[in-house]
Amino acid sequence: MLLMIIVFLIVVMFAVLQKFATEITVKVGNCIFSPDDAELDLRAQIRDLKDQQAQISMIDEFARYMKLQRQIDKFLSQVKESKKETYYAGYWCENWNTCSAWLHNAGFGATLPKSTLMLLPERWFFPVQRFVSFPSGVSGGVGIVCWILVCNSVVMRAKRLLAISSSKSM
Repeated sequence: MLLMIIVFLIVVMFAVLQKFATEITVKVGNCIFSPDDAELDLRAQIRDLKDQQAQISMIDEFARYMKLQRQIDKFLSQVKESKKETYYAGYWCENWNTCSAWLHNAGFGATLPKSTLMLLPERWFFPVQRFVSFPSGVSGGVGIVCWILVCNSVVMRAKRLLAISSSKSM
């Protein structure tokens, strides 16, 4: 029974990591990849230039207006470049999280191939006894592969329920 609980906790932890990789990466990425001082200065300059541009009449001082617009566009392109680097770093972090969780689940299932996590009455699994006991083959036993699939299924349904409840609250 203790083995089943430990396996459940490990599998749920990595299944959650796998299913919620995007959300986890966004939260962690916002902490790690926060804008640096140079980007914050660029954004402040853009704001100042837009304020100056708003005070100028486009018709009366077209040349000055367009000069400010070109400066704004230049600064915006620099901000977009720094955001692109942050996006790619987050993209690779998300892929790394997903792949490591998937590999862990696959490796975990492969390292305990003959273990039976729990023995239950055979009649509980009558039509699917062989599937539930795979790979150990013990009648009435719950195998590691079945347990990993159940845990992943529970996490996937929990994520779906959370998505539905959050969309209804908006």
